[in-house]
Amino acid sequence: MKPFAEQIESLVARGYGQAAAQAKVAHDAVLLAMDVSGFKKSSTVKGGVVMSHVTNDIRRTTMDMDIAFVHRSISDLSIVRFVRRLNCLPKVRISIFGTIGELLHEDYRGKRLYLDVTDGSIPDPIRMKLDIGVHTHSDIEQIDYSFLLSDGTESADLFANPNEQIFTEKLLSLLRHRRLSRRPKDVFDLCYLCDNVDVAKLRACLDSLIFSNRRVAPTNVGEIVVVLRDVFTSRQFMRRLASAKANWLQTDPVKATERIVRFFESL
Repeated sequence: MKPFAEQIESLVARGYGQAAAQAKVAHDAVLLAMDVSGFKKSSTVKGGVVMSHVTNDIRRTTMDMDIAFVHRSISDLSIVRFVRRLNCLPKVRISIFGTIGELLHEDYRGKRLYLDVTDGSIPDPIRMKLDIGVHTHSDIEQIDYSFLLSDGTESADLFANPNEQIFTEKLLSLLRHRRLSRRPKDVFDLCYLCDNVDVAKLRACLDSLIFSNRRVAPTNVGEIVVVLRDVFTSRQFMRRLASAKANWLQTDPVKATERIVRFFESL
């Protein structure tokens, strides 16, 4: 793995902001350490980091990292041991900053911690947020994914959420919070993923995560369309979609929302 300072400089030259470049380098170090230390069999990578790699788009960078443990406790002791084992790369030091916090959101249970990641080539460690949950949906098969690292010389082979699960979890959040949703970036993720999911696998994820979930109102695709149409007619919601930070696809927000509705109508 190339020195962090060299990687950050290269990413900035490619168009990344300084903070985004630092976050990507830290994420890559953790991903590689998870692979090298043998955590592939007991973890899966989720959310924004997967989207960043799947889209291979600078605009879809993420500052945080989400993973889920598979058949492994998320007790504080288990997490401390996990981080200790990440210190398996030459010169790279990964440590916990502060205390480990609890995450309780509807069906989601997990822990939040901050990591300091450095290799000595930068003045200060890169501080990154890491959320760790539990992989509870064993019926959803995880994909074997090769994360190509930013230095272009190595990859981390780990399990990751399939596009269909990412799509469904983002949709689930939107269905829960509706017009009050504070995650406008998810709408553009959904728009992108409309063209990058297997419909049969998506239907299975919808059944598992939404239609069988008593805490969410929609029980079929038709009801999802009704909710989406209501959300997308909110002027306040649509204004949030217009922000440059959220609109990583750089597409017309109206066209993005119409694409999502048409996709569900086609189901």
